[in-house]
Amino acid sequence: FVSCSTASTMEEDIQVLRQAVEIFLDPKAITPDWLYMFNVEGCDVFKRPRGDGGLFEYLTLGPLKDMDAELLFHTFVDLDYSMEWSPYWKKLVKLEDTPTRKHAIQLEYEYPFPLSNRDYVFSRLKYLIQHKGRKIYASVSRHTDDCLTDPPLRKRVVRVPAHLQVLLVEPSSEDPTTCNTLVLYFDDPGGSIPSWIINFVAKVGVPKVLGEMRKATLKYRDFREKRGLSSTLDDPPELDLFGDESKDIACQGGHGCDTDQRVQVSQGDVTRTMHSATFEMRQSFIDLVQTGGLVVSDQTIVVTESTMYVAHV
Repeated sequence: FVSCSTASTMEEDIQVLRQAVEIFLDPKAITPDWLYMFNVEGCDVFKRPRGDGGLFEYLTLGPLKDMDAELLFHTFVDLDYSMEWSPYWKKLVKLEDTPTRKHAIQLEYEYPFPLSNRDYVFSRLKYLIQHKGRKIYASVSRHTDDCLTDPPLRKRVVRVPAHLQVLLVEPSSEDPTTCNTLVLYFDDPGGSIPSWIINFVAKVGVPKVLGEMRKATLKYRDFREKRGLSSTLDDPPELDLFGDESKDIACQGGHGCDTDQRVQVSQGDVTRTMHSATFEMRQSFIDLVQTGGLVVSDQTIVVTESTMYVAHV
């Protein structure tokens, strides 16, 4: 997987998500560097070294019985509900979007005494992946590019320099009361905590978090009812990882789209080159288009609520 210590970009998030989905679809894709640890609640837990600091990233894969996939996913991504059911979430701030940061939150997470609480700044993206008849709910959370400087550091908490979490959930085709799950997790909590303590906490925390998630999922409908929220759970935006990635990019003027073709994107004195399909996923450019327009290969981009159309690339 892509190193979590590098700057966060949309392309990296999609790459990490694609690799996770490949394992989810075929567990044989787990490479030998993943070390099997144990099984908890029917899920296999693996770990592998990340970087040279003695830290590990963790992978949990398997079915959860008596769990509704849609409910489990929304329980996980509903920030307001997480503040209610998680005993570790202490303070949550939804940050304003910037040209380089979308859907970001700042979260103070409680660490056991005598350790200082941790301050996370990360973006969370949600997708629905439809692949060969399978409906997979996906969430990707990753530290933001400027997480160590913006927002300003707070006293008595330690800003986390690197964080990555991927959640995949789908209904089981064999048992409607079971959902298949994958969780990929890496954390560098910063500070001066010995790596063996970090790894120990991560190891023992997996069963505990799964148990808490199960209890919270069973109560999610009640939470929404008490808040006067709709009983209908909306699907996240659809993302095509393995099929025709240009299906959401319609080329106007009778020209076909080529997902391998590169386009030049310009605004002011800044010019960037990227794949046309990658550009479609660059949410940070949508605001710029809506407020004044960008130029792509001498053609104008037209943006609707759900689709970005690149004309004649």
